[in-house]
Amino acid sequence: MTDTVEQEEIQAEAVPQPWGNKLREVRQAEGIALRDVAADLHLDLALLEALENEELDKLPSPSFVKGYIRSYARLLDMPADDLVKAFDCAHGQGGPCLKSIGKIDRQPTSRDKGPRYATWAVIAVIVISVLAWWSSKILSNGVASHEREAADVTMPMEEGGDIATLQPDIEVEGESVSVAPLMRPDADAQAKAGSQPTPEAAPSQAVPAIEKSVQAEESESASATAANVAADLTHLKLTFKEDSWVELTDAQGKRLFYDLGRKGQTKELAGVAPFRVLLGNAAGVELDIDGKMFDHSKYWRRNGAAKFSLAN
Repeated sequence: MTDTVEQEEIQAEAVPQPWGNKLREVRQAEGIALRDVAADLHLDLALLEALENEELDKLPSPSFVKGYIRSYARLLDMPADDLVKAFDCAHGQGGPCLKSIGKIDRQPTSRDKGPRYATWAVIAVIVISVLAWWSSKILSNGVASHEREAADVTMPMEEGGDIATLQPDIEVEGESVSVAPLMRPDADAQAKAGSQPTPEAAPSQAVPAIEKSVQAEESESASATAANVAADLTHLKLTFKEDSWVELTDAQGKRLFYDLGRKGQTKELAGVAPFRVLLGNAAGVELDIDGKMFDHSKYWRRNGAAKFSLAN
């Protein structure tokens, strides 16, 4: 396998870029007189001429020149940082002026091969570990399947020819317990058992009567419970003279009504008191509890709603 050819980026000394001339070109393109620039920046006309001509010997220290360049660039809406860098590059300020000129091909050396081989070695170890784990998983599943098949085999008993199926182990509270084979009784034993009287035959005839009695008691108990529940229910009647939103919940948390009642409707409800009532338009709803009109005007709010608890 041949090694891939690598590339390196190299830098070389850049050609200084104009900065003063650039200011002059933009000013002239926009039709601005140098005298107007001097007036706006409050600078001497001769100083601006030296700045545009890049005559460093006629200018003050570089720190002042950079300030002039930034002010001049802002006046012309130009990028000041690029002009300042060009000034530094042209006059040796801020280090050598370097420029990227591209990439060159470089053949890998022996020092580059060491890390590459180490990477391939790590990848190989990972792949081998995954394959080993996968193989062990498949092997363990095959062994478990073979054991399950062996547990379901059958074997003959004695000369009679009957067989007993070997039941697989079952797990009880985390422990494996073997279940004994189911054996068929002899024909003689069955005959002897059939010839003897069964003392429990007589009591078994009384089982249907007992079951009927229990069922009757349970039915009576259920009827009595239903009657008690019905007696504990409180009946409500909502009459809508106007449209109103209503939320009505009983003591068991059952939502009896949760909707918009329309004008002219009547709703009859039943539930366990006390009730939680919310009326969106309280003046438009009449409320009866067990046939008696309930006056809820004292719960009315300024927005027309009412919220209160209601007991029978």
